[in-house]
Amino acid sequence: MWLFPGNHEVWKRLYTSSMKKIIVNIRGDKVKSKKAQAAMEFLMTYGWMILIVLVAIGALYYLGVFSPGKYVPARCEFYQAGFTCLDYKVNTSGVSLYLGQNLGKSINVTNVTLAAVSCSGTSPSTPFTMNSGDKQNIVLSCSGISGDNFNSDITIKYKDLDTGYEHVAHGKISAPVE
Repeated sequence: MWLFPGNHEVWKRLYTSSMKKIIVNIRGDKVKSKKAQAAMEFLMTYGWMILIVLVAIGALYYLGVFSPGKYVPARCEFYQAGFTCLDYKVNTSGVSLYLGQNLGKSINVTNVTLAAVSCSGTSPSTPFTMNSGDKQNIVLSCSGISGDNFNSDITIKYKDLDTGYEHVAHGKISAPVE
């Protein structure tokens, strides 16, 4: 044959071995191609799933599910017996507390402060007298109140009118800003 000049057996071996290499490469490329396709399908599937999860998290964030301030209960309480917080209101200009005094004696309230913000004055102005069983509306004019929820410690300094001793009552307020 004219394709294999000279020693036909040598050319035949070279031809068949090179064809085997070509066939192996073709088969290997097919295998590599199938592996690449499987990898791309895997990545695309997980990519779409991650995208869906991110969209769901974004929607929940937009709806306010991740705002813990909405789930914190509003409360106003004092740690010592004798003072009760009957009602309260917080807005951006200040805090209003409707307090009851049940110490069993008359006191002179000398100062009411909130730890979280600076307050310029109280209404009624301090000092003022509270008898046992009295209820008093105290309005604190404060600056720096912002956000959805307000949390602060309350401190009331008072003087016992019978003994003249000064005492301090501590409490806490947690309320939505209206």
